[in-house]
Amino acid sequence: MPGFYLACYLIINFVEKTEKPMEQFKNLSLSQLVDKLSEYTAKYSQIRTEGGLKKEFEECRLFIDYLTNEIELRKKTPTNNEIISDSQVIFFNE
Repeated sequence: MPGFYLACYLIINFVEKTEKPMEQFKNLSLSQLVDKLSEYTAKYSQIRTEGGLKKEFEECRLFIDYLTNEIELRKKTPTNNEIISDSQVIFFNE
């Protein structure tokens, strides 16, 4: 159970530090969000295969989750005439 508390602490600490950076994604277009998701997914994969800091790994994972959720939300409620179908975006889950 200590691992659970550590994970909660890391998430809360990360959210507090990244709340403002997450807001920057709200202003991006859907295609830009998909590009960012691609960037963080590539970085996440690189860290998993080559190794890296646990903090970087957790940050990538949280950004991937956030971006995925934001894209899903926009797919349900398109803004600025952005309409996307499931065939245009592919999500990879662990």
